Amino acid sequence: MTYPPTPPNPVSVHTLIHINIPTSSNLLHAMQQKSFSQLTQIPTTGYSLISAINKNLHLAPYETMTNPPRRSRTNTINKFTFTRPGDVVYEFPKYTSASCKVRITLPPGSTWTSGPHWHEKRVEYFRVVQGAAWFTLNGEYKVYRPSDGNVPIPLFTVHEWGRAPEQEEGDLIVDEWTAPADSFKIAFFRNLNSVILDETSDGKTPPRSEWWLTLQLWVICHGLDNWPVFCRGLFGVQWLVTHVFLGLVALVGSAVWGLRAAYDEYTAQGIKDVIRAAKEGKRVKRRGVD
Repeated sequence: MTYPPTPPNPVSVHTLIHINIPTSSNLLHAMQQKSFSQLTQIPTTGYSLISAINKNLHLAPYETMTNPPRRSRTNTINKFTFTRPGDVVYEFPKYTSASCKVRITLPPGSTWTSGPHWHEKRVEYFRVVQGAAWFTLNGEYKVYRPSDGNVPIPLFTVHEWGRAPEQEEGDLIVDEWTAPADSFKIAFFRNLNSVILDETSDGKTPPRSEWWLTLQLWVICHGLDNWPVFCRGLFGVQWLVTHVFLGLVALVGSAVWGLRAAYDEYTAQGIKDVIRAAKEGKRVKRRGVD
């Protein structure tokens, strides 16, 4: 059985938030081709990038994108369970715990996947606690169960996972953590889920501004070491396209709309210290809210 299709489809914002949003994306279509002539047509300036998003993604008028509505953020620092009904549940350790594991639960019928991506700063580990999960590691498909123990994901390894079709009943429960063991992965999942829930109310409703949520999720990916696959082909091409595109999005998103990878309303001080130390090449042990 080949599941999911190989090679995996490049990740999209719909994969990240897993809600039904109609989008026409000629820009991403161009990025998903192997032709360098098409890749070189991706805009390289802030103004051109905004115009391309406006023209090719059909998300919002240019005037709206340059003058977005102000966002009020819900303080989620003391929220330890994030639920998107029917898709996925994230559970975070208490700040008093030394654990850095994030527990992810996929209920029966869930078609949620992580989307193909890689990491460059921390080795990732998975462990199936209950049920069966499919994984692709550099295109190789395998089903993991609790008896398989810890599954390491080396740096720069494209991977994706989801609920295995072999499991028809019961929840799939997976623990995820990194080495070195700190709160960096927690920072990513907390900001990702907080932004989604603030924009969609319940993780299922279409967002208030699709274009804003799309850019915001890409900024989070860029700042917190989650590199999605935007095109097929050699990894070197994937790496270049992802880094150039997300780098431009992060630059323009910060300069024009003030977008950040982590927000005070979503991120405890101890976790912010971990993010800051990672940027400086240092390590901070996990600790609670100051």
